[in-house]
Amino acid sequence: VVRLWAPNATAVKLSSSDLPGSNPFGGGRDLAKNGEGVWEATLSPVEPGTYRYQFNVDGLSMADPRNTHTS
Repeated sequence: VVRLWAPNATAVKLSSSDLPGSNPFGGGRDLAKNGEGVWEATLSPVEPGTYRYQFNVDGLSMADPRNTHTS
């Protein structure tokens, strides 16, 4: 499961060139907003490793703000 807290967003997608289930060539994977303002999607099982991915929030691409391995 991937999650992003963005209570004021109207659309959030996850995109990646190497993360299974993120659909990079179809514009990304849509996330669904829950009642607490958290956007989420469940991906197929992912092997342990390092993956490149980003969120697109209302047309703005951004790194995962909770990922400690990004700067």
